[in-house]
Amino acid sequence: MTAPASNGIVPTVGTVIQVGASISGRQPAAALFTGDAPLSYTHQWFRCDSSGANCSPIDRCTGFGYGPIVLADMGGTLRLRYTATNSAGSASVDSAPSAIVKGRNPKLVGSVTLSGTAQVGQTLTGSVSGEWTADEPFTLSYQWTRTGGRTRLAIPGATEPSYTAVLADEGFTLYLTVTATTPTGASGGAVVYSALIAPPPPAPVSLAAPTLSGTLRVGETLQANGGDWQGDGLMLAYQWERSSDAGATWTVISGAIGSSYQLAAADAEASVRVRVTASNGGGSVDAASDAAGPVASKRDESTTDEPDSPVPTPEVVKPPAPAPLPPRHPQLRFATDRSTLTLSWEKADASARIIGYELRTRGELLRELPAATTDLALPSRILNPRRPLTLEIVAVNAAGNRSEAATLTATYRDRPAAPPRLIPHWAWQLLTWRSTPLGGRGVRPAGAPQRVPDWFWPWANWRLNPYTIAGSGQP
Repeated sequence: MTAPASNGIVPTVGTVIQVGASISGRQPAAALFTGDAPLSYTHQWFRCDSSGANCSPIDRCTGFGYGPIVLADMGGTLRLRYTATNSAGSASVDSAPSAIVKGRNPKLVGSVTLSGTAQVGQTLTGSVSGEWTADEPFTLSYQWTRTGGRTRLAIPGATEPSYTAVLADEGFTLYLTVTATTPTGASGGAVVYSALIAPPPPAPVSLAAPTLSGTLRVGETLQANGGDWQGDGLMLAYQWERSSDAGATWTVISGAIGSSYQLAAADAEASVRVRVTASNGGGSVDAASDAAGPVASKRDESTTDEPDSPVPTPEVVKPPAPAPLPPRHPQLRFATDRSTLTLSWEKADASARIIGYELRTRGELLRELPAATTDLALPSRILNPRRPLTLEIVAVNAAGNRSEAATLTATYRDRPAAPPRLIPHWAWQLLTWRSTPLGGRGVRPAGAPQRVPDWFWPWANWRLNPYTIAGSGQP
């Protein structure tokens, strides 16, 4: 009898190698050996290091499959030994090592939330609340994506918890994916998404230039007032400047970026001013104060000097307030009962000091509305079946200036379809009397069949047909 021998095939094992999963061999033992029958086969699973060496048998794991995989296997590999035996002897062959056993995927017991305004130029910040459960240490990574439909596209470089929306994000939804990854490759994540990103706010408008106060002497401190601005979400930045030629040219004073500035020796006999830049998602605008100078040298305490000269207070003349922006995102909807029209809009600029709105049609004023109004219901009977109705919404600010009109058009055909409904209905029903010309008493004589005319007698009664369906689903 010939003893068993390997036929040179190196078996493999399954590919799902993770704590809590199961694994099995990929080849039947009979295909791995040659030898005279009868052959018997046994199996033994081994736990090895990450390179597939230094293996040790796993107790009571002598089947073709092994599972569930336990924490002791994590970070290493698994191998399956096949053994064939007959009366002449035995032979064994080991499988190739498995992939490195991963821990279970980390899982967040909690949630990811977003803070911030979903608008171009604004910053959204994701934060994790709760705890992650994992079999081993992990690291967190972040990825922002944008989507306007079913496809999400990763935003290049947006891999931090915070992200500032740009113009390319307008009208899209932003998603933040937080992923926990372990050294063995197990990973799990959580996703949170924003509202649709709104367009940027209007750029800032300067209503009054910055002003300075303080004493024009070296060593004294000047204080800047940032001026008066119109716009949403404004951030003010300061930069002090110096001129040695009576304001013809100006140079930036390095490091002088606060709302106050202590006059230095280099400012003696020169003029100074502050430039304020107002920024928001809609852009940035700067405005400079009037020049203040010349700056006196530092006082010599041993001599009598002339009194200090304060910064002259310029007469502040505010430019006329600009016209407000027209209402944004106007919409018109019909109520389901078709009895009312609902108009809604958004205030375009929160800082524009809107005092009210005017509702017009074809240039004629319909009614005046308070500033807090953002939606309005009108009876649908104002619609004329023969011509469209044009409605205009105009914003009015405190200076009495009016914005351009936000226009909506409604037509009679825009009404929703009339829903089917049940109504009581009286029906006229004729009683039909039948008679046959031949045969008497309704009995037909024998013979070939013949048509029998129907005679309708002018006698009827009233019946109540309880309900009938009215309405075809068309306006």
